[in-house]
Formats: sequence, C-alpha cells, structure tokens
Amino acid sequence: MNSHSCGGSIVSPSFVLTAAHCIDKYSKLISSQMDPKTKKNLSSRVPESLTILAGTIDQYNGGKIFQVVEIIEHEEFNSNQILNDIALLRVNFPCIKKGNLIAFFQKGEPVI
Repeated sequence: MNSHSCGGSIVSPSFVLTAAHCIDKYSKLISSQMDPKTKKNLSSRVPESLTILAGTIDQYNGGKIFQVVEIIEHEEFNSNQILNDIALLRVNFPCIKKGNLIAFFQKGEPVI
C-alpha cells in the first residue's frame, strides 16, 4: 500500500505499540470466541499487508521496513467509541538490539 497510517513506539526488539484504530483496516479477523474464564471476547487478527518503518524520523529516507506478523488488540477495544485503543504489532525480525532499549524507571526511583 506504501502509505503512512499511524505512529508507534518500539517497546521491545520484536514489538511495536500503536493505536488499535490504526490497524483495524489492515487486519483480518480470523477468529472470535468467548474466554470461558474471563467472559471476554478473544479476537485473533492477522495482518494482510502491514509493515512498520523503524530507524528514521523521515518516512521517505532511511530506516528499515519490517513485516508485521501478528496483531494483538486490547481485548476490550471498542472501535465505535475508541475505548481501549491500543494494540501490539509483532514484527518478523527484531527491529532493535536489546541493548538499545530505553530503560524504564522503577517505582519509587527518582527521576533526574
């Protein structure tokens, strides 16, 4: 499709966090069932032609393209009301090295 849809944040070498409404049109619902324990709807989606560009702030120059191989939407995402609008995208190859991740502060740790 070669078009820009939405932004995301790399949260691990193989996962990108984005808004669920951004990937709805690029994914295909392959199954939907009720979890008997939690009584929540479990949907499974597969990407049809979704890729991410990592390693650049310019969508036309630099960076590397990665194929999305799995989409994990928040289990209570509501596209009509844009509630729980969050999704994880798993890419086919780690898009960063583990040592290049931004470290998160621990609870109670002072922010300098």
